[in-house]
Amino acid sequence: MIYFNIFGIPEFKWIKHNELMKTAWIILFSLFSNMVFAAGLNIGVAAVRITPPPGTPMAGYYYVRGAEGVHDDLYAKTLVIEKEGTRVAIVSCDLIEISAELAADIRLLAAASTGIPAGHIMISATHSHTGPVILSPANMYATDGSMGDLLEGYMKTLPGLVAESIIRANDGIQPAKLSFGRGHEETISFNRRFFMTDGTVGWNPGKLNPMIIKPAGPIDPEVAVLYAESAEGKPLSTYVNFALHLDITGGLEISADMPYTLSEILGGLKGEDMVTLFGQGCCGNINHINVKSGEPQKGHAEAERIGTVLAGEVIKTFTRLKPLDVDVIRARSEIVGLPMAEFSEDELERAREITQKFGERDAAPFMEMVNAFKIVEVHGRKGKPIDAEVQVFTLGDDFAIVSLPGEVFVELGMYIKERSPYPSTMVLELSNGSVDYIPDRKAYVEGNYEAVSARCAPGSGELLVERVLEILNEMKKNDHEGKICDVTSFSMNKICKEWDGQWEGITVASDGNCYFGTSTHSRGHGAGFHMYNPETKEYTMLAEDMTLVCGEGDTESQQGKIHSPIVECDGWLYFTTHLSNYWPEGIELYTGAHVIGYELATGNFRDFGIVKPGYSIYSAINVDPERKILYVFVAPFHDELIRNGGCYLYSIDITSGEKKELGQITKGQTGACFWFYVDNEGNCWFNLWKYHHQYENDPGNLYCYRFDTGKIVTYEDVLPKGELIDGTPVTDKKKLQSRAWTWAQALPGREKCLFTMGSSGGGDERLWIFDPSKNIHKGKAFQPLAYIGSTFLETALGGDRLYFVQYESLEDQRTQSAESNRENDPDEVGYNENLHLRSVSTAPDGDHIISDHGKIVDQDGRAARMINSLAADDRGRVYMMGSWYIKSFKEASLQILFYDYPGERIYELVKRGEFFAVAETEKK
Repeated sequence: MIYFNIFGIPEFKWIKHNELMKTAWIILFSLFSNMVFAAGLNIGVAAVRITPPPGTPMAGYYYVRGAEGVHDDLYAKTLVIEKEGTRVAIVSCDLIEISAELAADIRLLAAASTGIPAGHIMISATHSHTGPVILSPANMYATDGSMGDLLEGYMKTLPGLVAESIIRANDGIQPAKLSFGRGHEETISFNRRFFMTDGTVGWNPGKLNPMIIKPAGPIDPEVAVLYAESAEGKPLSTYVNFALHLDITGGLEISADMPYTLSEILGGLKGEDMVTLFGQGCCGNINHINVKSGEPQKGHAEAERIGTVLAGEVIKTFTRLKPLDVDVIRARSEIVGLPMAEFSEDELERAREITQKFGERDAAPFMEMVNAFKIVEVHGRKGKPIDAEVQVFTLGDDFAIVSLPGEVFVELGMYIKERSPYPSTMVLELSNGSVDYIPDRKAYVEGNYEAVSARCAPGSGELLVERVLEILNEMKKNDHEGKICDVTSFSMNKICKEWDGQWEGITVASDGNCYFGTSTHSRGHGAGFHMYNPETKEYTMLAEDMTLVCGEGDTESQQGKIHSPIVECDGWLYFTTHLSNYWPEGIELYTGAHVIGYELATGNFRDFGIVKPGYSIYSAINVDPERKILYVFVAPFHDELIRNGGCYLYSIDITSGEKKELGQITKGQTGACFWFYVDNEGNCWFNLWKYHHQYENDPGNLYCYRFDTGKIVTYEDVLPKGELIDGTPVTDKKKLQSRAWTWAQALPGREKCLFTMGSSGGGDERLWIFDPSKNIHKGKAFQPLAYIGSTFLETALGGDRLYFVQYESLEDQRTQSAESNRENDPDEVGYNENLHLRSVSTAPDGDHIISDHGKIVDQDGRAARMINSLAADDRGRVYMMGSWYIKSFKEASLQILFYDYPGERIYELVKRGEFFAVAETEKK
């Protein structure tokens, strides 16, 4: 007889050759019958009763007890989701666990009837302790007689019943839509491990126990809600994911426990046809017992109370659901081998003695009984690692659902959610196999029930988490395959938490390396200065705190930012500092901004000192290389300096260090200028940046310091009036008043310069060439080169290409500010935050077609939230500084909450971090 493993999964049973053709035709028919739904998102739901008969042995305790009745029925509930021919099934069963053998049988039957691949079927248990025993080779329940017969009969029918729910859900598939939301509930779940006064860690130490100090771990209060409705708006299903160990009812009646009430209430609200699924979060060390209360917490009434509270939070969450854009469905399933717990021969002998007495209530002290069954089971594996199946489904770019086997500690589940590259991630335990408890590493040292019971060795939980995150990151990259801009990033906040991400200087120097700054608002730390070598791919910090470089380490005035371009002349880089603390007391203490030189050959700094006492440099600097002159724009922030002064243009003689005031630009107002263009005749061209400030009598002025006369000339209202990318004129009066360069850079030879006037410079969406030799007043000096769409500061010239960053949607680019929204919760933004790297040829005879290098995503699947600064070389390498989503709070920046003035400054870790990143757009 010939046999085939048609699903390619080792644990599946073998199918005889004469059954194979029949199975294949079923699969082909099922696939054909569902092709009609391939265009959009389609969903099917079903619930099938799986209640065992009275007398069936019940699970959950270390002794045998038979069911005496049924309080409420148990169900297998399934949600099938399909997009463009790819289907996944998510199954929730009112059972204590799902053994690997049971999962394999269910998948085999369901796959044969639906065509859904076995690896696309996720089966989890709610962990009800008032359901049947689930038989498996490692099961400790040695039942016989009528009770054993009932259980064996039930186990024969169970795979077919659960598979039936998958089949029915698949048959009922229809066009539908999904939404997701998060609630918060912290009154019904409690960590059941506690630090005790005797130095131990207790487990369920009892209510009002005076030895309790505090919980030994957290809870996970997140209530994750995945909601499905038909295309017509009819409720189809609500999937609720929450971490709460289900041992609330107790007793000898079959019951789904708390999820029964949850389902009844939500069904009463949304309609009887809606299916409510409960997915157990990671709750290996969580239960419902409030040890601070002496009230009893057991029975159906308590389960009803807790289910009602949870249902109330789900109902509140319905009001803040947001649609999921599911453009593609992906599924991964992988077996991770976990090392086993270790024990001695003496421990094995003692364990055998204890397990032989199983069934007797007082066969041994409870913890010895727990340890004994663990030892016997592990010994029976004969050294074979524990197979733990990790499964991940992703629905589009933003949602993932992860399943793990066993009872997983809450810390591990929260770790996955916190570091997942998918903004919305649900984590389920007790799925596709039973491997008992999976504690985190510290719990093994602390000891007690979960650690004693765990079949796997210390570190197994962390091993699972690490692999899950690797899979999620791999899948995230696949989600954007073909439209992703691959970058390699470096977390700046692993070095310094205070660096929180500003626009800052960045350049590619003549030695081929990239040099860049990091900035902060902190009162206790200054800007950093760094180098990246693209050949060795090594990063080097050249200075951690520019305050020290400026010789001001003993002051409270921090040089918190390199908030200027970085320019080069004769092997030296030049840049300026800027104040960090914008509060009145910080401005009062500020000494003034410095101009700094850095010698490429030696790594030495040169401090030209404070340009104008009390003034910052906000923020332009440029160099006249022939005449060895630096130009800087100084601006006041102190109220008195603003009233009595304004903004000034200064020059610095590089050779002598002499500083010279060239003229006052604003009177009685502060201001900003980010870019100078110094032409080949030594003239310095600039204008006022109007994003934060409006100026009288400056509707689009251009200024020029004429080197030959030493005078500043004003060209009034000469900057071009804006047009959109489709040629539509900009007519908004405020935008016309705000015309200014948002980026400018001289072309080789410095006879001309490129500039843009994007989202904060009048709304223009063109790339311009400025030729000062032509008539400025008649507009002949300004020639549009290409329509590129709205841009901001993050623009760079590399070779003959201009690189820039834009939101995926040009309309979002016109209306949204990444800097303004960077602190927003990623789930509350309300628009597409995908940032893309794009470029266009600057060659006069080029085609000027925009190249989209794709969404900016790093090697770990992080997406950029804001790109502050950009630099590029002539080999297609683009360097960027920005704020990114984080996977670990080790990568988070420490942000000051501005609104606390005049009280104490509060610093908090935010959901983003400051990163340096490199993209190679011309990979060979």
